[in-house]
Amino acid sequence: MDRDGEGRADEAAEPGSETWYPSWRRTGIVLLIILSALFATAAVTQLATSDIDSGWDLFTPSSSAIWAGATAFLAWMHSKTRLQADADGLHVTAPGGRTTTYPWEDIREIRPNIAKAKKTPLVIVRNSGSTVDLPVTEEDLDALRRWHAAAT
Repeated sequence: MDRDGEGRADEAAEPGSETWYPSWRRTGIVLLIILSALFATAAVTQLATSDIDSGWDLFTPSSSAIWAGATAFLAWMHSKTRLQADADGLHVTAPGGRTTTYPWEDIREIRPNIAKAKKTPLVIVRNSGSTVDLPVTEEDLDALRRWHAAAT
């Protein structure tokens, strides 16, 4: 995670807190925006160059417009994904902006996921034994463990 707010920790989020963004955030959002622009261009081009004889002729441009809107919406939703640590616990903000808080007392362990990958995602193991996927990877493990150790 870099410190510029794009894919890495942002220490200036709030006093006494630290925020991490997924490493794929910048690349994924840029790709979705490019895809959305391509669909929008296709819709406009199809509308401008087609002879509209019936309502069915609008189907192809409108489907491109729908795909343009859908990919733009996905880009916006994924721009909200982040993980924040503060004195209360870990706050996981999912795509779309819904935040779930896991108090430090409820977290037994923070570890890499069992499924290894190029960038292995992290999970928290709760006292109940259930695991929760985090939107960050192993490169942030030390910082998260420091937060957990300081809070417990």
